[in-house]
Amino acid sequence: MERKKIDVLTSMRFWMMVFIISAHYDFLKGYPCEKAYEIYRLNLVTSADYFFALSGFGLVLSNRRLENLSPINAVKSAAGRMKKIYPLYIGTLIICIPWQMYVELINGKSVAFAIGSVLAKLGVDALLLQSATGLQAFSQSFNSVAWFLSSLFLLYVISPYLLKLNDKIKEQKKWIALTMVGNISLMVVVYNIFYYIEARSFFDTLSYVTPYIRVFYFVMGILIADLVLLLKDDRNITFENCFGLFVLTIVFLNFCAGGYLSTTAIERRVIECVLSSLLLYVCTFQGGLVEKMFSKPWNVKLGEMTMYFLFIFGCKI
Repeated sequence: MERKKIDVLTSMRFWMMVFIISAHYDFLKGYPCEKAYEIYRLNLVTSADYFFALSGFGLVLSNRRLENLSPINAVKSAAGRMKKIYPLYIGTLIICIPWQMYVELINGKSVAFAIGSVLAKLGVDALLLQSATGLQAFSQSFNSVAWFLSSLFLLYVISPYLLKLNDKIKEQKKWIALTMVGNISLMVVVYNIFYYIEARSFFDTLSYVTPYIRVFYFVMGILIADLVLLLKDDRNITFENCFGLFVLTIVFLNFCAGGYLSTTAIERRVIECVLSSLLLYVCTFQGGLVEKMFSKPWNVKLGEMTMYFLFIFGCKI
């Protein structure tokens, strides 16, 4: 794929981050329109979905394969992908230790218990395993967005096996389409199971931050990449421009409607998964309006720095 196509995908990361940060902060609090903002506040879920789909997409394009496929080599490969961002990540954990101690103490815990609790969470977070616990106490303890890196790391661990399965269908449009439908259908089943468990147990983040649910968005990115590579020589600029603007409009409306384009949580999850996948697909269009809008050098640079911005924003201090 050409460099500009990658640039558009990278640039969109910045705007997804903007939506995430905007959704976390009540910018209009205290203003007359505060009530409307609470109803129509920006929806961050599609943004998070896009990041996972983009990661799966990039995995196919990078075409990095393990020569000797084994669990140990898979972990080493995933750790290598975290190498660039990991120092900043560890830095944010260390900075947030005093705040974590303070939270434990004001909740009536003893000093010994607080130290033990903070060290336990720090150990799990340092190993990037917090999202696998399904517990908010771990997944969002030191840094509120660090669960993303944790889930991504664990998905990269299993990615060599996912790519091996993908090799069986990547040359056939029919099987790619059927796998997409099957992936979303299975996602709905798993969401229902996780919602059921969360309502009846101490697990409280199974249905959002864990790799057990994020794998479906990751797989959608892999399948979108398959489709793009198969259709790269079958292009229609007019169609791409019209379809691209249509998808961007629907995605923006979903952001601004706070995700209320549906009535149930499951419906919202399906819509958001489809929209994030369509957005990813549209961002691969070349020579059209979408590329012109999102391939500016300044936008690309901000997109490359997105993860650094997010981790600084997520610090709990």
